[in-house]
Amino acid sequence: GVGGGELIGSKQRGREPEYNDIFQFAWEEGAEKISGHSLTIRLIDDNFVGDRTVGKATIRFAPAGEGGIAPAEVVELTDATVVALMPAEWAKLNGVRVGDDARLWLNVRWTPSDAPLPAAFDPGKGCAGCGGTADVGTSEEKRAALKAAGLTEVRPRGKHAYDPRTTEMMFALEDIGPSYRMWQECYASDTVFRMMAEGKAPQIKLCQPIYGKNMKTQMGMVFKRRTGVWKQGERTNYFAYDEDATVDHPGYVCKKGVIYEKPGACPQASDPAGTSFGKSFASGDMTVPYWSLRWPVTWAESDVNVNVVEVEGGTHRGILSMPAAQWAVLQHVAAVPDLTFHIEAITVNPEAKARSVLPSAELVEAVAAPGRTAPEQLPEKADATSVFVQFSYGNVTKNSAAVPLAKADGSLGIFGEQGTKARVTYDPNTALGCTFSLMLTTGLAGMGKGTLYPGLRPTTISARALLDAGAKEESLDIVFADSGITLRCKVTGIQAKHGCLQCFKR
Repeated sequence: GVGGGELIGSKQRGREPEYNDIFQFAWEEGAEKISGHSLTIRLIDDNFVGDRTVGKATIRFAPAGEGGIAPAEVVELTDATVVALMPAEWAKLNGVRVGDDARLWLNVRWTPSDAPLPAAFDPGKGCAGCGGTADVGTSEEKRAALKAAGLTEVRPRGKHAYDPRTTEMMFALEDIGPSYRMWQECYASDTVFRMMAEGKAPQIKLCQPIYGKNMKTQMGMVFKRRTGVWKQGERTNYFAYDEDATVDHPGYVCKKGVIYEKPGACPQASDPAGTSFGKSFASGDMTVPYWSLRWPVTWAESDVNVNVVEVEGGTHRGILSMPAAQWAVLQHVAAVPDLTFHIEAITVNPEAKARSVLPSAELVEAVAAPGRTAPEQLPEKADATSVFVQFSYGNVTKNSAAVPLAKADGSLGIFGEQGTKARVTYDPNTALGCTFSLMLTTGLAGMGKGTLYPGLRPTTISARALLDAGAKEESLDIVFADSGITLRCKVTGIQAKHGCLQCFKR
């Protein structure tokens, strides 16, 4: 035990058992010191009769240069042994005697709270996003800008004392060198990533970042070392979230050791240089913090036309299904998609035509079936002989011109030029599709609002299908199930912006 904790390793059999257990003891009082702390080791023979101690010793420690024996010189562990340790460096005790019957091979490392960064984890200057002096999270300039706006940086609070740690230091403290090296090789050493991280804009003329905002987004973590034991190769983390931590800041919240940006409250820089605060308060997309999402605005200083589209409530992946994001993409790559519907043909089979001219009593009997139009919704004048197409798109309702029902035989061009009368603008904020209906004319000279054709259910075509047809200028065959009625509708209106995607400079 050390630091007031006690851990028990795994059981091994044989005269010369080999242990590969990893023990970690953590303490808070005097966390930057090793003097005054000791490690008691007890080797136990576990048998059927009872536990028998075959070796026990208490090792005391001292910082190197302040007394103690160098680890390589230790031959026997007794209660008087004081071992000198260098901060954050492994010390090896090889085959030292513990009592009369046991020898011990032990690696010990003392990592103080203020341990220096090991050379193997030091990226030097580094670059933004990859550690080093170029990747610091704050500066005197930033703190001064926050202070001028009456704001402060976020810091964890609680019953513990907390120190900020860089990403590379966390790699070192967790002793995961391979992950650190992969981070450096795949990012810091990547020419394109480094260029972007150093603030150089890509060689483009136009950029349209589209991202969600004002979702609770993780932007920091509060850890504490934990006391624990693991078998070699099965270790998880030396650190655990400090669930007691809190933050005293109106723009952030800390839950179970994770710090989140608060939607609409987290202070953000309002200028590309990141030095003006007090006007912008927002959070990220539940995955990426807000300022990382907004980073492309810094390219505006390099003569790039940056048109930012922020989608309120958009999540990192969920934004792909949000109409506002789809609308932004369409505006970026194509002309504003005013969808024009051209009714090319209407087909009403004989049985369906009969439903429009039957006397009212026979009409009720013919169409009042489950799932069909209720009797009270039947047209007032069943002998109407003209029809028109109605389009309902969001809050917009448009009607085509009326044509004699006798012409609804599938022939093309029955509306002539009047077939272009119904024009609907794609508005993603109000609709994700268009509902088509065939209506019977009503009122004097057919000037009434019309009524739904007997036995017909309106059919909705998705915006995706409409936009696809519009881009290809294709016709859609709209079938009203079990009604004997079909429409042929051509969709036009979307034209690509020629040259818009030729953004890269040659």
